[in-house]
Amino acid sequence: MGEGCPSDFTLLESVNGCYKRGEVPRNWSDAATHCHSMNPDAHLAVINNTAESNAVGNWLSAYSQCNYSLLMLTYHR
Repeated sequence: MGEGCPSDFTLLESVNGCYKRGEVPRNWSDAATHCHSMNPDAHLAVINNTAESNAVGNWLSAYSQCNYSLLMLTYHR
């Protein structure tokens, strides 16, 4: 969905990263495996700073009744 992002990922321009919200809760190991199977360059999101936290939080808030425990994938361009 974002320019330069893999299919089905959303570009968060303020942090120059591509993100995808998962729909199925998984444990860390299964989530990491699933993430990598979707795109070899993707990995589970790790929030590194306040700007990224704000950008991801704002993006997730667009989903009604967002469950923050759901898988988030990231692909930094």
